[in-house]
Amino acid sequence: SQALFRLGLEESQVPSLALVFVSTQYSISPLGSTSSTDSLSAIVPKLRSFIPGLKTVVGCTCPGAVATTMVSGPADPAIPIQRNSQHKVEEVENDRVVSLTLFYAPEIEFRTFSITEDDMSQIDLDSSPEKWASLVVGNQANTSEFAGAYRASAMIMFADPTFKRDGTLTNLLTGLDFAYPSAIKLGGLASASGPGNGHMFCTLRR
Repeated sequence: SQALFRLGLEESQVPSLALVFVSTQYSISPLGSTSSTDSLSAIVPKLRSFIPGLKTVVGCTCPGAVATTMVSGPADPAIPIQRNSQHKVEEVENDRVVSLTLFYAPEIEFRTFSITEDDMSQIDLDSSPEKWASLVVGNQANTSEFAGAYRASAMIMFADPTFKRDGTLTNLLTGLDFAYPSAIKLGGLASASGPGNGHMFCTLRR
């Protein structure tokens, strides 16, 4: 509710993107669920129940998170946000925390994608830019539209820690730099509470 309040949208406006980071502590102490998987899998449905119409959600589990909380200013969401409202920046580690950042940018098209190790086994560093781009946009990489509307200006990516083995992650970033040389790329590795995989959130187009 704080994130929505501070974004200051009209009732008819829906955030374009939600970035969510969830503490790995929830794998140990799930929120109101009988299993950690159920708890983490409930993140996107819960967000959409709070924000009807929200389409794009990405994020991952992490050992800690940085977020801002409101320490003064209007308490009633019906009151417009005041410019002098103060916020406190907090870093929480090794404790239960969820960090949510909402973006409203209706002029920008956000496209989600996922790449698996099986996908990477069918491509190598000698592949063409279109082949690498097909990992992101599918068969559209081979159409005339690829040169225009489907050229990404920035990418936010999260990877499972196991994706680092055998240089898979390095090869992926190299290939995406080949396909999208002008696109800014940022992101990180999902964390796990112990041995095993991290957890990532990505609402894919159907």
